[in-house]
Amino acid sequence: MKRFTRKASMLVVAMLILGSVFVHAEKRYVFALGGFPNVAGVAAPGWGADWVDYRLNDVDRVFYIWSTGNTLAGTPAVGTGSLGQTGYIAFIVQPVGWWGGGYYLGPDSGNPTATMDLTDVTSAWYLHFAIRTDCALDISVSLTGSTTDPNDPFIIDKSAGKFVMTTTNLPLAKRDKTTWTEFNVKLSDLAISYAASDAGGAAHPMLVYLAPLSRVNYLAFSGGNDTGSFVAWDNVYLTSGATAIDQVKADNLEIIVAGNRLTVNNNTNPVEVYSVSGARVISSKLNDIDISSLATGIYVVKAGNRVNKFNKL
Repeated sequence: MKRFTRKASMLVVAMLILGSVFVHAEKRYVFALGGFPNVAGVAAPGWGADWVDYRLNDVDRVFYIWSTGNTLAGTPAVGTGSLGQTGYIAFIVQPVGWWGGGYYLGPDSGNPTATMDLTDVTSAWYLHFAIRTDCALDISVSLTGSTTDPNDPFIIDKSAGKFVMTTTNLPLAKRDKTTWTEFNVKLSDLAISYAASDAGGAAHPMLVYLAPLSRVNYLAFSGGNDTGSFVAWDNVYLTSGATAIDQVKADNLEIIVAGNRLTVNNNTNPVEVYSVSGARVISSKLNDIDISSLATGIYVVKAGNRVNKFNKL
């Protein structure tokens, strides 16, 4: 019986690595509701959705627009959502000087005992969301966790994490009101600056889920004075799926990512690029590939029996 050659062994290892990337990815929907506000006169929040995706539940959360409901005005969704559905959340920024909205869990949603248990979510998970906007200013996405010590009754501050979409990670060229941009942000990278208590205003990883959440705005989108801008988001969830990709190790596949170009060095095989869901998004016989069409996120590139990963900004 023939023994495996080194090349064959490497191929098996590469396939196992790729297989680990695309299976058993857990997905926890934090918010994913399609549609837009109903006509005037309907009690808030009054969502008139024609498409609803999976959520942790459908009754215990309410979307609140800050401040006192004046910073955003609902507008009908144009085109399809990030998953191809007909509805998604769409707003126009109002002339208030800033805008924001948060998803509240608790008594005002009609269920005083409503909770959301994310205690199995770790810092290795990812926050995923899709955004579609022509807002030229920074946009913040904030998550709220549990208290840092749920067993200590004197600790009342919630842990928190923030991701800011600047024109570096969401270029103006992609802020054209028609393009959905997908983000995968590792929870361990989410940080918030406590300048008031920190002399240097340093950012600290603070987001933890040590107890079920209740009575809290657990997810928020906010921005600056960009009156008239269109802002829409969709398909927001926490996932462990990107963790496998994060663990993929380079198997002698040399790649260089510079802007929207992916270069594979010392390669004579066809090149394939896979998304976090396992979909093949690029197949090329060239070693210099235009990746401008790819959404922001983490990808696996494969050539022959060699693999590597890269982060598309």
